[in-house]
Amino acid sequence: MQTTGLFLIILLTFALQPQLTIATQSPTAPMSYPPVVIENSQARVLKSERTGQSYAIQVLLPPNYAGSDKTYPVFYTLDGQWDFKLMAGMIGGLAAEGLIPMPIVVGITYATEPENSEKWRFDHFVLEKDSPVGADRFLAFFKDELIPFIETQYRAQPDDRVLLGGSLAGFFSVYALFHEPNLFQRHVSASPSLWWGEEAAFAYEAAFAAAHTDLPASLSLTVGAMENPDSMIEPIQRLADLLEKRGYPGLTLHSQVIARAHHSSIKPLAYTLGLQALYEKKAIEVAPDILARYVGSYHAVLNDGEEFTFAITLQEGQLYAQSKYENAPNPVHALSLVRFFSRMFPLEFTFNINTEGRAHSLTFHEHDEDWSLNKVN
Repeated sequence: MQTTGLFLIILLTFALQPQLTIATQSPTAPMSYPPVVIENSQARVLKSERTGQSYAIQVLLPPNYAGSDKTYPVFYTLDGQWDFKLMAGMIGGLAAEGLIPMPIVVGITYATEPENSEKWRFDHFVLEKDSPVGADRFLAFFKDELIPFIETQYRAQPDDRVLLGGSLAGFFSVYALFHEPNLFQRHVSASPSLWWGEEAAFAYEAAFAAAHTDLPASLSLTVGAMENPDSMIEPIQRLADLLEKRGYPGLTLHSQVIARAHHSSIKPLAYTLGLQALYEKKAIEVAPDILARYVGSYHAVLNDGEEFTFAITLQEGQLYAQSKYENAPNPVHALSLVRFFSRMFPLEFTFNINTEGRAHSLTFHEHDEDWSLNKVN
Protein backbone atom coordinates (compact mmCIF):
# COMPACT_ATOMS: atom_id res chain seq x y z
CA MET A 1 0.00 0.00 0.00
CA GLN A 2 2.80 2.44 0.85
CA THR A 3 4.45 1.73 -2.53
CA THR A 4 1.18 2.34 -4.37
CA GLY A 5 0.63 5.67 -2.55
CA LEU A 6 4.16 6.87 -3.36
CA PHE A 7 3.65 5.90 -7.02
CA LEU A 8 0.42 7.94 -7.18
CA ILE A 9 2.17 11.00 -5.70
CA ILE A 10 4.99 10.79 -8.25
CA LEU A 11 2.51 10.30 -11.11
CA LEU A 12 0.45 13.33 -10.06
CA THR A 13 3.60 15.44 -9.74
CA PHE A 14 4.72 14.68 -13.32
CA ALA A 15 1.19 15.08 -14.66
CA LEU A 16 0.75 18.55 -13.17
CA GLN A 17 4.23 19.92 -13.89
CA PRO A 18 3.86 20.32 -17.70
CA GLN A 19 0.56 22.14 -17.21
CA LEU A 20 2.23 24.64 -14.89
CA THR A 21 5.09 25.15 -17.36
CA ILE A 22 2.74 25.65 -20.28
CA ALA A 23 0.65 28.10 -18.31
CA THR A 24 3.67 30.30 -17.56
CA GLN A 25 5.23 30.07 -21.04
CA SER A 26 2.17 30.09 -23.27
CA PRO A 27 2.95 31.50 -26.73
CA THR A 28 -0.42 33.28 -26.63
CA ALA A 29 0.55 35.30 -23.55
CA PRO A 30 0.87 39.08 -24.19
CA MET A 31 4.41 40.07 -25.11
CA SER A 32 5.91 42.87 -23.04
CA TYR A 33 9.55 42.73 -24.13
CA PRO A 34 11.23 45.84 -25.57
CA PRO A 35 12.06 45.85 -29.29
CA VAL A 36 15.61 45.69 -30.59
CA VAL A 37 16.72 49.19 -31.58
CA ILE A 38 19.56 50.08 -33.95
CA GLU A 39 21.89 52.35 -32.00
CA ASN A 40 22.68 55.82 -33.38
CA SER A 41 19.80 55.63 -35.85
CA GLN A 42 17.14 58.20 -36.67
CA ALA A 43 13.83 57.96 -38.54
CA ARG A 44 12.92 60.95 -40.70
CA VAL A 45 10.15 61.58 -43.24
CA LEU A 46 10.60 63.73 -46.34
CA LYS A 47 7.77 64.85 -48.62
CA SER A 48 8.94 65.26 -52.19
CA GLU A 49 7.69 67.96 -54.53
CA ARG A 50 9.40 66.17 -57.41
CA THR A 51 7.45 62.92 -57.02
CA GLY A 52 4.49 64.00 -54.89
CA GLN A 53 5.19 61.20 -52.45
CA SER A 54 6.56 60.91 -48.91
CA TYR A 55 9.59 58.80 -48.06
CA ALA A 56 10.91 57.24 -44.89
CA ILE A 57 14.52 58.39 -44.52
CA GLN A 58 16.48 56.11 -42.19
CA VAL A 59 19.75 57.57 -40.93
CA LEU A 60 22.56 55.71 -39.18
CA LEU A 61 25.25 57.93 -37.68
CA PRO A 62 28.81 56.85 -36.83
CA PRO A 63 29.30 55.78 -33.20
CA ASN A 64 31.18 58.93 -32.14
CA TYR A 65 29.29 61.37 -34.37
CA ALA A 66 28.13 63.57 -31.49
CA GLY A 67 31.62 63.80 -29.98
CA SER A 68 33.37 64.75 -33.19
CA ASP A 69 33.37 67.52 -35.77
CA LYS A 70 34.45 65.28 -38.65
CA THR A 71 32.59 64.92 -41.93
CA TYR A 72 31.63 61.53 -43.37
CA PRO A 73 30.85 59.81 -46.66
CA VAL A 74 27.17 59.01 -47.16
CA PHE A 75 25.97 55.59 -48.29
CA TYR A 76 22.55 56.13 -49.89
CA THR A 77 20.89 52.72 -49.64
CA LEU A 78 17.86 51.94 -51.80
CA ASP A 79 15.19 49.48 -50.62
CA GLY A 80 15.74 50.75 -47.10
CA GLN A 81 12.91 48.55 -45.83
CA TRP A 82 15.33 45.66 -46.29
CA ASP A 83 18.84 46.96 -46.79
CA PHE A 84 19.15 49.61 -44.08
CA LYS A 85 19.31 46.91 -41.40
CA LEU A 86 21.70 44.92 -43.57
CA MET A 87 24.05 47.89 -43.95
CA ALA A 88 23.83 48.69 -40.24
CA GLY A 89 25.14 45.23 -39.48
CA MET A 90 27.91 45.30 -42.09
CA ILE A 91 29.68 48.63 -41.98
CA GLY A 92 31.10 48.37 -38.46
CA GLY A 93 33.36 45.44 -39.31
CA LEU A 94 34.41 46.88 -42.67
CA ALA A 95 35.29 50.23 -41.12
CA ALA A 96 37.02 48.67 -38.10
CA GLU A 97 39.39 46.85 -40.44
CA GLY A 98 40.11 49.97 -42.47
CA LEU A 99 38.45 48.60 -45.61
CA ILE A 100 36.03 51.52 -45.89
CA PRO A 101 35.76 54.87 -44.11
CA MET A 102 33.11 55.07 -41.41
CA PRO A 103 30.03 56.47 -43.20
CA ILE A 104 26.64 57.94 -42.55
CA VAL A 105 24.11 55.42 -43.89
CA VAL A 106 20.87 56.73 -45.37
CA GLY A 107 18.10 54.26 -46.18
CA ILE A 108 15.31 55.32 -48.52
CA THR A 109 11.92 53.62 -48.67
CA TYR A 110 8.19 54.28 -48.62
CA ALA A 111 6.77 56.25 -45.68
CA THR A 112 3.60 54.14 -45.64
CA GLU A 113 3.70 50.52 -46.74
CA PRO A 114 1.95 50.25 -50.10
CA GLU A 115 -0.56 47.57 -51.01
CA ASN A 116 1.89 46.26 -53.60
CA SER A 117 5.51 46.91 -52.63
CA GLU A 118 6.85 45.39 -55.84
CA LYS A 119 4.77 47.82 -57.93
CA TRP A 120 6.16 50.66 -55.78
CA ARG A 121 9.67 49.54 -56.73
CA PHE A 122 8.85 49.45 -60.45
CA ASP A 123 7.23 52.89 -60.11
CA HIS A 124 10.46 54.35 -58.67
CA PHE A 125 13.40 52.43 -60.07
CA VAL A 126 12.57 52.17 -63.79
CA LEU A 127 10.62 54.14 -66.41
CA GLU A 128 7.41 52.15 -66.52
CA LYS A 129 4.69 53.43 -68.86
CA ASP A 130 2.02 55.36 -66.93
CA SER A 131 4.13 55.19 -63.74
CA PRO A 132 3.11 57.84 -61.18
CA VAL A 133 6.79 58.54 -60.46
CA GLY A 134 9.43 56.99 -62.71
CA ALA A 135 13.20 56.75 -62.35
CA ASP A 136 13.65 60.26 -63.80
CA ARG A 137 11.59 62.00 -61.13
CA PHE A 138 12.93 59.76 -58.38
CA LEU A 139 16.46 60.74 -59.41
CA ALA A 140 15.39 64.40 -59.36
CA PHE A 141 14.18 63.81 -55.79
CA PHE A 142 17.71 62.70 -54.88
CA LYS A 143 19.39 65.60 -56.63
CA ASP A 144 17.10 68.45 -55.63
CA GLU A 145 15.69 67.35 -52.28
CA LEU A 146 17.20 64.35 -50.48
CA ILE A 147 20.90 65.07 -50.94
CA PRO A 148 20.57 68.80 -50.04
CA PHE A 149 18.51 67.75 -46.99
CA ILE A 150 21.14 65.27 -45.79
CA GLU A 151 24.05 67.63 -46.45
CA THR A 152 22.46 70.47 -44.49
CA GLN A 153 21.20 68.30 -41.61
CA TYR A 154 24.34 66.18 -41.16
CA ARG A 155 28.12 66.53 -41.52
CA ALA A 156 28.24 64.83 -44.90
CA GLN A 157 31.05 64.87 -47.45
CA PRO A 158 29.58 66.13 -50.75
CA ASP A 159 32.47 64.61 -52.69
CA ASP A 160 31.94 61.06 -51.39
CA ARG A 161 28.39 59.90 -52.04
CA VAL A 162 27.69 56.21 -52.62
CA LEU A 163 24.51 54.76 -54.14
CA LEU A 164 23.75 51.11 -53.35
CA GLY A 165 20.96 48.92 -54.67
CA GLY A 166 20.11 45.43 -55.79
CA SER A 167 17.88 44.01 -58.53
CA LEU A 168 15.55 46.82 -59.70
CA ALA A 169 17.32 49.17 -57.30
CA GLY A 170 20.60 48.07 -58.89
CA PHE A 171 19.12 49.05 -62.26
CA PHE A 172 18.31 52.48 -60.80
CA SER A 173 21.93 52.85 -59.73
CA VAL A 174 23.01 52.21 -63.34
CA TYR A 175 20.33 54.63 -64.56
CA ALA A 176 21.66 57.31 -62.20
CA LEU A 177 25.24 56.69 -63.35
CA PHE A 178 24.42 57.47 -66.99
CA HIS A 179 21.93 60.30 -66.36
CA GLU A 180 23.60 62.15 -63.46
CA PRO A 181 27.22 60.94 -63.56
CA ASN A 182 28.45 63.58 -61.09
CA LEU A 183 25.74 63.09 -58.47
CA PHE A 184 27.31 60.01 -56.84
CA GLN A 185 31.02 59.25 -56.85
CA ARG A 186 30.52 55.50 -56.28
CA HIS A 187 27.83 53.02 -57.31
CA VAL A 188 27.36 49.52 -55.92
CA SER A 189 24.94 47.70 -58.21
CA ALA A 190 24.12 44.18 -57.02
CA SER A 191 22.54 41.94 -59.63
CA PRO A 192 20.93 44.83 -61.54
CA SER A 193 17.86 43.96 -63.61
CA LEU A 194 19.44 44.91 -66.93
CA TRP A 195 16.80 42.83 -68.75
CA TRP A 196 14.19 45.49 -68.03
CA GLY A 197 12.79 47.51 -70.92
CA GLU A 198 14.39 45.35 -73.59
CA GLU A 199 17.77 46.10 -72.03
CA ALA A 200 17.18 49.85 -71.87
CA ALA A 201 20.36 50.28 -69.78
CA PHE A 202 22.43 49.68 -72.90
CA ALA A 203 20.59 52.47 -74.69
CA TYR A 204 21.34 54.76 -71.75
CA GLU A 205 25.01 53.80 -71.95
CA ALA A 206 25.16 54.39 -75.72
CA ALA A 207 23.58 57.83 -75.39
CA PHE A 208 26.05 58.73 -72.65
CA ALA A 209 29.04 57.48 -74.67
CA ALA A 210 27.95 59.52 -77.68
CA ALA A 211 28.11 62.72 -75.66
CA HIS A 212 31.00 62.09 -73.24
CA THR A 213 34.63 61.05 -73.35
CA ASP A 214 34.93 60.30 -69.64
CA LEU A 215 32.90 58.79 -66.83
CA PRO A 216 34.40 60.02 -63.55
CA ALA A 217 32.94 57.48 -61.14
CA SER A 218 33.52 54.12 -59.48
CA LEU A 219 31.14 51.25 -60.25
CA SER A 220 30.78 47.76 -58.81
CA LEU A 221 28.72 45.35 -60.94
CA THR A 222 28.09 41.92 -59.43
CA VAL A 223 25.84 38.97 -60.18
CA GLY A 224 25.30 35.60 -58.55
CA ALA A 225 26.71 32.50 -60.21
CA MET A 226 23.41 30.73 -59.49
CA GLU A 227 21.29 33.30 -61.33
CA ASN A 228 19.75 32.93 -64.76
CA PRO A 229 22.67 32.83 -67.21
CA ASP A 230 20.74 34.47 -70.06
CA SER A 231 18.67 37.22 -68.41
CA MET A 232 21.05 38.11 -65.57
CA ILE A 233 24.66 36.92 -65.88
CA GLU A 234 25.21 37.57 -69.59
CA PRO A 235 23.94 41.19 -69.76
CA ILE A 236 25.78 42.21 -66.59
CA GLN A 237 29.04 40.79 -67.92
CA ARG A 238 28.34 42.43 -71.28
CA LEU A 239 27.89 45.85 -69.68
CA ALA A 240 31.14 45.43 -67.72
CA ASP A 241 33.00 44.45 -70.91
CA LEU A 242 31.50 47.39 -72.78
CA LEU A 243 32.58 49.88 -70.13
CA GLU A 244 36.08 48.40 -70.13
CA LYS A 245 36.29 48.86 -73.91
CA ARG A 246 35.16 52.48 -73.67
CA GLY A 247 38.39 53.21 -71.83
CA TYR A 248 37.00 56.03 -69.73
CA PRO A 249 40.04 57.44 -67.89
CA GLY A 250 38.05 58.42 -64.80
CA LEU A 251 36.13 55.17 -64.38
CA THR A 252 37.05 52.60 -61.76
CA LEU A 253 35.21 49.35 -62.51
CA HIS A 254 34.81 46.26 -60.36
CA SER A 255 32.84 43.36 -61.84
CA GLN A 256 32.45 39.89 -60.40
CA VAL A 257 30.34 36.75 -60.68
CA ILE A 258 29.94 35.71 -57.06
CA ALA A 259 30.04 31.97 -56.42
CA ARG A 260 27.13 30.27 -54.62
CA ALA A 261 25.01 33.43 -54.71
CA HIS A 262 21.50 33.82 -56.08
CA HIS A 263 19.43 36.92 -56.79
CA SER A 264 18.35 37.71 -53.23
CA SER A 265 21.22 36.14 -51.31
CA ILE A 266 23.83 38.14 -53.22
CA LYS A 267 23.37 41.43 -51.40
CA PRO A 268 25.59 40.94 -48.32
CA LEU A 269 28.44 39.67 -50.48
CA ALA A 270 27.88 42.18 -53.27
CA TYR A 271 27.82 45.15 -50.92
CA THR A 272 30.83 43.93 -48.96
CA LEU A 273 32.99 43.13 -51.99
CA GLY A 274 31.79 46.15 -53.92
CA LEU A 275 32.54 48.64 -51.16
CA GLN A 276 35.94 47.07 -50.52
CA ALA A 277 36.81 47.31 -54.21
CA LEU A 278 35.64 50.89 -54.61
CA TYR A 279 37.50 52.05 -51.49
CA GLU A 280 40.63 50.04 -52.14
CA LYS A 281 43.68 52.11 -51.23
CA LYS A 282 46.08 52.73 -54.09
CA ALA A 283 49.76 52.76 -53.06
CA ILE A 284 52.29 55.03 -54.73
CA GLU A 285 56.07 54.71 -55.03
CA VAL A 286 58.23 56.88 -52.76
CA ALA A 287 61.98 57.19 -53.26
CA PRO A 288 64.13 55.34 -50.68
CA ASP A 289 66.03 58.52 -49.74
CA ILE A 290 62.73 60.11 -48.66
CA LEU A 291 61.66 56.98 -46.78
CA ALA A 292 64.99 57.02 -44.92
CA ARG A 293 64.01 60.34 -43.32
CA TYR A 294 61.17 58.59 -41.48
CA VAL A 295 63.22 55.78 -39.92
CA GLY A 296 63.36 55.80 -36.14
CA SER A 297 61.51 55.04 -32.93
CA TYR A 298 58.33 56.91 -32.00
CA HIS A 299 56.91 57.14 -28.49
CA ALA A 300 53.77 58.24 -26.66
CA VAL A 301 52.19 57.84 -23.22
CA LEU A 302 48.58 56.73 -23.61
CA ASN A 303 45.64 57.96 -21.54
CA ASP A 304 45.89 54.97 -19.21
CA GLY A 305 49.56 55.72 -18.54
CA GLU A 306 50.86 52.91 -20.72
CA GLU A 307 53.93 53.68 -22.81
CA PHE A 308 53.57 52.94 -26.51
CA THR A 309 56.46 52.64 -28.95
CA PHE A 310 56.39 52.33 -32.72
CA ALA A 311 59.48 51.47 -34.75
CA ILE A 312 59.92 52.46 -38.40
CA THR A 313 62.60 50.63 -40.39
CA LEU A 314 63.68 50.54 -44.04
CA GLN A 315 64.77 47.34 -45.80
CA GLU A 316 65.60 47.21 -49.51
CA GLY A 317 63.43 50.21 -50.33
CA GLN A 318 60.41 48.96 -48.34
CA LEU A 319 59.23 50.78 -45.20
CA TYR A 320 58.21 48.63 -42.23
CA ALA A 321 56.39 49.39 -38.99
CA GLN A 322 56.32 47.45 -35.73
CA SER A 323 54.72 48.14 -32.38
CA LYS A 324 55.59 46.41 -29.14
CA TYR A 325 52.55 44.16 -29.61
CA GLU A 326 53.85 42.60 -32.82
CA ASN A 327 56.49 39.91 -33.19
CA ALA A 328 57.76 41.12 -36.57
CA PRO A 329 57.75 44.32 -38.62
CA ASN A 330 54.94 44.73 -41.17
CA PRO A 331 55.25 46.47 -44.53
CA VAL A 332 53.49 49.82 -44.90
CA HIS A 333 52.61 51.54 -48.16
CA ALA A 334 52.41 55.16 -49.23
CA LEU A 335 49.20 56.99 -50.03
CA SER A 336 51.20 60.21 -50.40
CA LEU A 337 54.73 61.32 -49.56
CA VAL A 338 53.85 61.43 -45.86
CA ARG A 339 50.71 59.31 -45.37
CA PHE A 340 51.03 55.51 -45.09
CA PHE A 341 48.82 52.48 -44.48
CA SER A 342 49.09 48.76 -43.78
CA ARG A 343 47.36 46.05 -45.82
CA MET A 344 47.59 43.64 -42.88
CA PHE A 345 46.08 45.79 -40.14
CA PRO A 346 43.59 48.69 -39.96
CA LEU A 347 46.50 51.10 -39.69
CA GLU A 348 46.92 54.52 -41.27
CA PHE A 349 49.27 57.28 -40.16
CA THR A 350 50.96 60.49 -41.31
CA PHE A 351 54.56 61.54 -40.76
CA ASN A 352 54.88 65.13 -39.55
CA ILE A 353 58.04 66.61 -41.06
CA ASN A 354 60.27 69.61 -40.37
CA THR A 355 61.64 72.11 -42.89
CA GLU A 356 64.37 69.64 -43.84
CA GLY A 357 61.79 66.98 -44.72
CA ARG A 358 62.64 64.77 -41.74
CA ALA A 359 59.94 63.31 -39.50
CA HIS A 360 59.74 64.62 -35.94
CA SER A 361 56.47 62.80 -35.08
CA LEU A 362 53.70 60.77 -36.61
CA THR A 363 49.91 60.89 -36.23
CA PHE A 364 47.68 57.81 -36.19
CA HIS A 365 44.24 58.11 -37.77
CA GLU A 366 41.68 55.90 -36.10
CA HIS A 367 38.06 56.47 -37.12
CA ASP A 368 37.03 59.62 -35.22
CA GLU A 369 40.29 60.11 -33.33
CA ASP A 370 43.80 61.22 -34.24
CA TRP A 371 46.70 60.79 -31.82
CA SER A 372 50.41 61.48 -32.14
CA LEU A 373 53.76 59.94 -31.19
CA ASN A 374 57.00 61.88 -30.96
CA LYS A 375 60.18 60.63 -32.60
CA VAL A 376 62.80 59.83 -29.96
CA ASN A 377 65.73 58.69 -32.13
